[in-house]
Amino acid sequence: MNDSDDSSDNSNDFDGAFVPEVVVEDGVPQGNQSTAVLIALGITLTLVVGASILTVPGIGIALLILGLVPLARTVIVVRQRSQFGRDTSTGKTIGMFLLSSAVTLGLAWFLCGAVLLASFLAFFVVCWGVIGTSQALPQEMAEFVLFAAPITAGVLSLLFGGWMIWQVARARYKHDLKRD
Repeated sequence: MNDSDDSSDNSNDFDGAFVPEVVVEDGVPQGNQSTAVLIALGITLTLVVGASILTVPGIGIALLILGLVPLARTVIVVRQRSQFGRDTSTGKTIGMFLLSSAVTLGLAWFLCGAVLLASFLAFFVVCWGVIGTSQALPQEMAEFVLFAAPITAGVLSLLFGGWMIWQVARARYKHDLKRD
């Protein structure tokens, strides 16, 4: 090994291959390491989801849905940050992915809970309403109301939940772009 400061030779032995460039100064890596971290996160996610799909397909598909969205979001945020000249360290990239995963999981639970609560309330209100007006409504109308009300409540709660998810995702995206 040569200890001279000959840094003019930056040739790569991997012609044609994509190799992220990392410069080491004083024993501390400098430069954009986020590409290598994103590749490692993608490979890890692929292996975990692939193994889950092979062993337990239902959980594997849920992991695919809940893992692909945060990974895509992390890639987009890291790319945008690099375009703005902000470097993203390995810890920040992994932290963004884990936080995005937690937010995605929380929003999925929130959305499921909102639909269940809206359906329960719709059944409750409609049942009491049909019982109270059982003599006034024809049988077909009562059946239609019992069928349509929970579906309408579920669709409305999905729309409201989707709007809330959009608001949270947009705020998180703006926050992650601006944070140092």
